[in-house]
Amino acid sequence: MLVGHSKNSQTTALIDERSFQALMSFTNKLSQQHTIHIHQSACCVYELLSPQEIVDEYSELNAILGWTPTKIGVFLSSKLLTGIVKSNGRGCLITRRSFLLLVNYAIGTCERRTFLLRQINTQSQ
Repeated sequence: MLVGHSKNSQTTALIDERSFQALMSFTNKLSQQHTIHIHQSACCVYELLSPQEIVDEYSELNAILGWTPTKIGVFLSSKLLTGIVKSNGRGCLITRRSFLLLVNYAIGTCERRTFLLRQINTQSQ
């Protein structure tokens, strides 16, 4: 999701400012659009899934994006996803809508990155 450079021998990475700003903008939009209220109402229904249920239902995610239940849980704790963390801290539930929005954003970012790499390769030849 972020574009940048890093070396295996270093613990730091240089992140492209535009990609970071795009991710921050996406996160802000997501947090404004999705607020979960503990009180249920008849007109406001959220489809909640556990990270394992998401991986089971969207099995191609691990192959395409490398997302595991652990990474999905990290996305929730980083506020990239909207959901509920259980009080004991050992489980969570994620809204399907926020998950699908994040997948669309990640795939769009990968496509833009691929397009830019093709442009760079054709210019260097």
